[in-house]
Amino acid sequence: MKSEIELLFEEKTIEDLSLLTGQCDDSMKIILRILFDSVRDGNLALPLQKELLLSKFNEVIKESSRSTALVDELFEGLKRDRYSELISNNAEEMKPLVLTHRDDGREFIAFQRYAAVDSRLSEGFRTMLEEKFGEHTLPDNKLIDSEKLKLFFSSTKNSNLEQESALVAPLFNRLTLISGGPGTGKTYIISKLINLLHKLGVAEERIIVGAPTGRAAYRITECIRNSQSVISDDRAKIDIEAQTIHRILNYSPSSNSFGRNEKVRLDADFVIIDEAGMIDAFLMDALLKALPDSSRLILIGDKDQLSPVGCGSSFSWLCDTEKNIVILKKNYRMGSAVAPAAEAVRDGKKADDLLSLFTKTKSIKNEDEVSKMLWIDSSELNEKEIAEILKEWMELYFGNGQSSYIDEVDKLRCDGIDSSNEKIKDLIERSVRSQVLSIYNEGIHGRRNLNDYMMQMYLDSWRDKGQRNLLPPGTPIIILENDYRNELFNGDRGIILNGEKDEKLAAFIRSDTVEFFRLKSLRNYETGFAITVHKSQGSEFENVSLFIQEPFETGANLLTRKILYTGITRAKTNLFLIGNKKNIEKCIAGTTHRISSYF
Repeated sequence: MKSEIELLFEEKTIEDLSLLTGQCDDSMKIILRILFDSVRDGNLALPLQKELLLSKFNEVIKESSRSTALVDELFEGLKRDRYSELISNNAEEMKPLVLTHRDDGREFIAFQRYAAVDSRLSEGFRTMLEEKFGEHTLPDNKLIDSEKLKLFFSSTKNSNLEQESALVAPLFNRLTLISGGPGTGKTYIISKLINLLHKLGVAEERIIVGAPTGRAAYRITECIRNSQSVISDDRAKIDIEAQTIHRILNYSPSSNSFGRNEKVRLDADFVIIDEAGMIDAFLMDALLKALPDSSRLILIGDKDQLSPVGCGSSFSWLCDTEKNIVILKKNYRMGSAVAPAAEAVRDGKKADDLLSLFTKTKSIKNEDEVSKMLWIDSSELNEKEIAEILKEWMELYFGNGQSSYIDEVDKLRCDGIDSSNEKIKDLIERSVRSQVLSIYNEGIHGRRNLNDYMMQMYLDSWRDKGQRNLLPPGTPIIILENDYRNELFNGDRGIILNGEKDEKLAAFIRSDTVEFFRLKSLRNYETGFAITVHKSQGSEFENVSLFIQEPFETGANLLTRKILYTGITRAKTNLFLIGNKKNIEKCIAGTTHRISSYF
């Protein structure tokens, strides 16, 4: 649902364009409104297809005959060039709209800003996909040492053809795509690739590793440092820290610009980006601008996950070309049925096939199983019973008792707080080990309501200990937008702790230490007992409860295959699916594809 500010902005823009050009007839005013909606849905362009436009016009004016007349008027106006002050055929020309003609006869219309980035990405990626390196592929025209290459693979344990292809491809391709589902070893591939480059003589300072979120970057860094089987006797020589893409590009919030750009390129021979599916069109455009002409770009992700929060879906579009792509299929997570469940959703299997992988129950307390796949049919439960399930969740993962989460947090009052305290680091890790996810923000099973339920239960547990505090220590929090002053980024996770004189602090893991911030210095955060599936991208949790509810009446229908797949693949071990069969079927049937004028 549009906010009042969004509505006012759209109406003011349409009014201004009408005054400036004199060419905003009724048809064009509706097209502009439809374009605003299309951008909000993540598209870079709108196809000029008559049936689609009739449907969209009907949604706006609710009158079929009038819609038909206005669509005909629009096409006639385009044919006779009546909108010459509004529309250009050149994406770089500074007119409000761009009309694109594809070789296959299709036409698209887009706002100039979106058409320009769409055009640059398409042209840049097509060039990179075609560019290959010969035998002099390493920096300074060094030959690849084939004997070292053979020795590396012969000494690497448990490697398979997929992994070897993923490691060799970046040596010869300017652009390499690596896509795989949960447990296929995508992050592990990064460690192996860094180690291979190191053995072939590439200096570590010439390798950049990044991800869209701080949490994902931290996870990659930990994997690089802890990977025992990849980096053996010379492990100490390799110390690469993954960073957020914004930090890699030296983003300046004051000027809203990047210090690394087409004029000041990155100093790197290999740029490896994980969770590439989360990168929107404008951030991807900034990355390509800063990439040296001789650098290799390796984009790693899961093409079946949700599209970025912002516009575009470059990684998915690139994977659809089937060029320079390595698909990782073998799953290395033994003893968990999460991967088969994800595959069932990805492949569009029936809801019955998916639910056959779960045990139907009304309780998540089933201690007999190490790895649990439980389905709770929400249509058979009332609100009180849902609250009881949340209570069970809190008791399992945040409750009172010996060695419980709250008990360990409470001990910190005696031990004191400092950045080297391993207990704090362990508690932060523990707070993000188990996560409740919801598709929607609002509604009975929406993120906000679930979060309030669990926050109250957490407060009650502290009151049992004699503590009365609206934000007790240990409360998990999540950052909602990039905070460049504190270098905290959208999706970063931490916990609240009490500092001196009970001042509220927020603790976050940074590399090998814990960094503290005054809670009141944080710009935008919320408690994180429950988060949306969108916010969970780039993270994995041992235990996940995924709530699937009816579309919220004032919001968009988010029940899609990608959102269900993404929610399921956040779980590593235990997955509790809470929803009715009808809504699960809606998710599996709900396919989506973001639109580009050029891809």
